[in-house]
Amino acid sequence: MIKPMLDDLELQQVQTLEVDGDQVWAQHDIPALEGDFFQGLGRRAAQVTLTGVLSGAEVADGLQSLRDKYRAAAPVDFVADIATATRIDEVLIEEMGVRELAGKPARFEYAFTLREFIPATPPRREIPSPPPIPPLPEPQIDTATLIVEVIVEGQSNFDHSETVIEVTGTQAEGNAPLTRTLPNSNRTAENVWEEVAFPPGSYSVTATTAGPNPMTQSESAEIDPGKTEHVEITLRAGAKIAEMFVIHYWFDKGFIEPCMRPVMRQIADFAKNNSDKKLLIVGHTDLVGSDEYNQSLSERRARGAYAYLTAGNNLDTAVKEWNELRQKRQIGMIKTVNDSWGVRQYQHILQDLGFYSGIIKDQHDTLTDEAVRVFQTDKGLGVDGDVGDETWPLLISAYLAQDSLTVNPDQFLANAAEGCDHGRVQWLGCSELDPVKNTPQTVAWRPNRRTEFLFVKEDSFHKDVKIPKPITFDLEVLKGTEWCLGGEGESLCCFVKPHSDIKRKTVCKNPAEDEQWDRRPVEPQTIVVNGRITFEDGTPLDNAEYALIAPDGEFMNGERESGNGRGRPIYGRTDANGNFTDNKGNIGYPDNPKRIGTFTLEIQESVVARLVEAPPEGAKGPAVCKRLDGLSDFNIIVSLTPVSLEFVESTDVNRTLENVHWGDDFRLRADIPGVSGDEITIEIKSFLIRR
Repeated sequence: MIKPMLDDLELQQVQTLEVDGDQVWAQHDIPALEGDFFQGLGRRAAQVTLTGVLSGAEVADGLQSLRDKYRAAAPVDFVADIATATRIDEVLIEEMGVRELAGKPARFEYAFTLREFIPATPPRREIPSPPPIPPLPEPQIDTATLIVEVIVEGQSNFDHSETVIEVTGTQAEGNAPLTRTLPNSNRTAENVWEEVAFPPGSYSVTATTAGPNPMTQSESAEIDPGKTEHVEITLRAGAKIAEMFVIHYWFDKGFIEPCMRPVMRQIADFAKNNSDKKLLIVGHTDLVGSDEYNQSLSERRARGAYAYLTAGNNLDTAVKEWNELRQKRQIGMIKTVNDSWGVRQYQHILQDLGFYSGIIKDQHDTLTDEAVRVFQTDKGLGVDGDVGDETWPLLISAYLAQDSLTVNPDQFLANAAEGCDHGRVQWLGCSELDPVKNTPQTVAWRPNRRTEFLFVKEDSFHKDVKIPKPITFDLEVLKGTEWCLGGEGESLCCFVKPHSDIKRKTVCKNPAEDEQWDRRPVEPQTIVVNGRITFEDGTPLDNAEYALIAPDGEFMNGERESGNGRGRPIYGRTDANGNFTDNKGNIGYPDNPKRIGTFTLEIQESVVARLVEAPPEGAKGPAVCKRLDGLSDFNIIVSLTPVSLEFVESTDVNRTLENVHWGDDFRLRADIPGVSGDEITIEIKSFLIRR
């Protein structure tokens, strides 16, 4: 017989045992109706109530074990054969009452309320289905593919090894200008060029062949993101091509800056090596100012360029022409050769000649005054530090004589027409009517401020070309005798086609379009510009302001378009390693490729700069030039330079001397910002001190 057991304790003398095993029903009302219904929820966990008496020595320990499990709410086994002989495996002790009875030792009365232990149904483990794969984001396509196919009419086997494909126009992102030459290494066939990752935008694609009879043609292209644009260009023999060099200018000036000198030498050499081609010099302006004023300004630029390019033919004439240009222009005077040169221009000359090492600016400071005085002393002039009528001609003469370029006068186009022949066209001006970029009338843009040197295989202009007489034609020094090419009312510069994507401001009736010259740069290849500025020991010149000017005249970090400082550069800054950076913080200028040519760097710090490959004596000031062709970067070495140099007494360096004489005992005191006296090593370039 099964004995009633609760856990390990035998329940003796059970007096009562009651079992409650009710079903559970839930009553539910029916919304908006009478009556209800019951929901069966199954059997309730059975409740067992029992009482009795326990006795024996081992009972106390058994009761203590039950009490511990009661307090812990731990399930215990329960078996009873009374009335039902039913086994309930596990119960929880809901109530436990025990008292010890008197009369006999170890005799206890108990009362237990037990509840059948039904373990909670474990939650059904549902393995969630994997989340849906999110759709791939639309790829951000910001480049395209450009394919250019060139067909030479009647010459299916044409050799394109020297054909140049040039793309110019405006990028879709930010309307940034772009000029790029497709390398011949990208050809997928003899006459097919393919460029991947090309920025979308609106462009003009030009193909130009090499050789004695070049051909050229342009086609427009709208390049969309993620698409492939196929451009087909058909070339025909007989195209009128003008091979072009360009120099550029400071705002409202016609002075040829020192970094344009290498370009002028290149032009003179090209003329000598291509004596079968005629040369035309044409000045241009940006769109700021009136047409009448800009006509005079464009002619001043062309006249100055002609004088520089032929200074070796007649230095006196060239000096006299430049001396007229440097004169101050009278207020309101439009028809004039006077170009109002000032401090900036003679600082350029003094620095290029080795007399001035400071920053090029519009202030005649102590260093400038000292440089002028040394130059005046060197030239035997009265020493007053003022660049006046005696000093200017000698500055100009020394500047032009450095190159003393020559071009055969007969290599210029003829100033001749039927019944009229008066020598050569020395220069022309096109005012603002032939820009390389259309800008608002008030916006300054240096690439438009230029002089073009055009070489053509023509002996004269086409017979239908009519060019109005230049408004400074009759003014000294480079005055003409009689103009043979047209009169008032004719349109300017109709002898050339407009630059890519440019709409003419005037209507050209003559000549026919196929008789107009198509201008092509002599060096159309493009490169990405990089550079770095360091000291002699390799320490970078970090966070230094600079202006970098491309061969086409663009300030690489931007130009102040209007307002105060219009036409001046927006300065870039070197990074922590001394690298050039663009306005996006990129090292170099990866988003703005430029044609190969001479770049200008003007550092806005008190340093003297030279190219890494140049000797130390090549450093003249904080401005330096370099021709970039993709073979090397624009890397610069700088040294600190004093902001002032003063003669002082040899026994008292705080007492300055106004003048020194041959044989005097004196010292030279240098003021170098941020450097203490014990850090300075000075290299002195000596000049003759006249008695």
